[in-house]
Amino acid sequence: CSCAIFSENRFLFGEMNASNAHMLLSQRDVLMAFHAPWCGHCRYWMPVFKEVGEDLAKNRIFTGSVDVSNNQALAATFKIRSIPQVFLKRGNSMYSYDKLGSSESLLGWALEGYKIEEPIPYWDSPLSPVGRFKGLLIRIGQTFYDLVDRTSKRFKLSPFAGIAIAIFGLVCILLLFVFSYIWLGL
Repeated sequence: CSCAIFSENRFLFGEMNASNAHMLLSQRDVLMAFHAPWCGHCRYWMPVFKEVGEDLAKNRIFTGSVDVSNNQALAATFKIRSIPQVFLKRGNSMYSYDKLGSSESLLGWALEGYKIEEPIPYWDSPLSPVGRFKGLLIRIGQTFYDLVDRTSKRFKLSPFAGIAIAIFGLVCILLLFVFSYIWLGL
């Protein structure tokens, strides 16, 4: 993982993905930017975002970026429609930052300015039970896709054969749970 989380009591900048985003969002305050390498506005704005991350580390706020080209599942969880898009998770609330400006304006918003804005409505937020369930389903789908991809490449199979093996494995695991439930009376 390219994501450094702690270093001598400092929160650092790092890449976020479907695997580590849930853990980071559940344990700490996070400022996260969704971007893409092909996006001109993103290329201009990401250095500003990283500069703010250094200042936020002093305030125990993790700063992470999400490349939507490689993390479509996470982008779908956050309903990303345009980039760059910035979110701030403070406590149990999620806020969206729509103004692309200077590092000073973003830093001021992340530290205090967000308080005068309404958070994303709870049931629309990725932090709500619905958002977390949606994230779980997306992560399961991504894990299944990765399993098929690794299986196909490792055993030099076609993607269809990889899918068949993965489905067979899932069915076997499901049957194991069903039979253990019936047999052991759990």
